[in-house]
Amino acid sequence: MAAVLAPSLAAAVGELPLLEPTRDVSVVYRTTSDTPIGGVPAPHPDKIAFAYSAALGRMRIDAGSDDYAIVDRRADRTYVVLRKHRSYIVERAISAATPAFLLRETGRFVRAGEDIVAGFPCTVWQIDNQGWKATACVSGDGVLLRHIDKGTGFGTTTIEAISVVYAAQPDVLFEPPAGFRRLN
Repeated sequence: MAAVLAPSLAAAVGELPLLEPTRDVSVVYRTTSDTPIGGVPAPHPDKIAFAYSAALGRMRIDAGSDDYAIVDRRADRTYVVLRKHRSYIVERAISAATPAFLLRETGRFVRAGEDIVAGFPCTVWQIDNQGWKATACVSGDGVLLRHIDKGTGFGTTTIEAISVVYAAQPDVLFEPPAGFRRLN
């Protein structure tokens, strides 16, 4: 569904969306990309599963492979879990997480309208962060429902929610599995 632009909402420069959900949620996203690598469309997952724990302030991102990421924004830490190797790597959250799932207060946000994605209303935001341009549709309770990354000359990648479920998320989802070895 195309964004419905509302001129009365535009130009609230300096205003920010909620940067993370306010309650536990799981979301399944459909992804599309025309981003080329060597002239060939880049491989990307068709679906991404996202879970968030409000109590822990952590998100988990499963992109359809054996590996997944746990982002702890409060501690500025990302755990990249490598299931096949029964191990994990710890990195800074800002450097490791995809911009779509880690909207930052840096850059410029401009409210650009309202839309409905996966049956939920959201506010459309135009984002410009040091030349990185994107559009995000974020619900009133901070759930990212759509993100269109316009890149910096590298094509366009879109994630769009196809399922949103508000329910308690088990804490175990947000920790590297017991017995896994830290590699760094």
